[in-house]
Amino acid sequence: MAMYGATIGKTAIFGIDASTNQACACAICHKELDNHFLFNFLKSKKDYFLYNAKGGAQPNISQEIIKNTLIPLPPTLAEQQRIVQRIESMFAKLDEAKEKAQNVVDGFETRKAAILHKAFTGELTAKWRKENNPEESSKYLEKIKDKVEIRLDFKYWENTKLPESWCESTIGNLLYFAGRVGWKGLKAEEYAPDAIKRCGLYQGALLVEKGGKGKIGITRREEDIVDTMFTASTHSHLMFFTTKGKAYMVKGYEIPEGSRTSKGTNIVNILPLEHICYHSVQLANLHQSKYHY
Repeated sequence: MAMYGATIGKTAIFGIDASTNQACACAICHKELDNHFLFNFLKSKKDYFLYNAKGGAQPNISQEIIKNTLIPLPPTLAEQQRIVQRIESMFAKLDEAKEKAQNVVDGFETRKAAILHKAFTGELTAKWRKENNPEESSKYLEKIKDKVEIRLDFKYWENTKLPESWCESTIGNLLYFAGRVGWKGLKAEEYAPDAIKRCGLYQGALLVEKGGKGKIGITRREEDIVDTMFTASTHSHLMFFTTKGKAYMVKGYEIPEGSRTSKGTNIVNILPLEHICYHSVQLANLHQSKYHY
């Protein structure tokens, strides 16, 4: 079992003869204890070991914590082995179900594309057209043309691959583009009805992303896991809660600034922690006169 850092509680069974360093605890089971039974039990206690880890930059657990952990013990090897068989059988079924579910998820995009193809070739509304005898698209477009500014490029075409009452038109015949807001968007004081109206933005307007490629904003080490992400300003109050019931608060500008390629800042460089930081939140509009901390 791993006893140090982010891998605390990770458990495995040797498949070959080997040796380890002090970062791992290696157990040789008593003849009355099935090693696979112990393996599955320790996997179920991973959160417990993480909770009891101690240390700052690199939390760890000791062998004593592992030794003092209580384990429910069936009285015979036969029952222990039967439990292991049941676990492996049920896990195998879960893995199979997961694989099938993943296959369904993987097929979603293909099915969506097929539905959209049928929608825009008239297949989805073939029965509806037969029952309702709708107006031809060419006549519909002529009505639109009469209501917009006269443009030389207002054209449409028949397409033999489409239903008889349909035709093709350029998108430009059917919309206009609102004023550009700008890459920084509106300032806080500009979020007023008149300002938004001037930009031509309203509920129901279609936003089309025109392309471009962003830049990397942050990277992480391979063993790190991103659990929570939020944005904050330099004047935001950030609160950190530990597994021992303590809470710490710092201002945003007290967090060391990193570059786009930096891999984060260890929490011990910000707070005087002796145990794991369990959660962090951003507080908005915090007035010190109203709170005690």
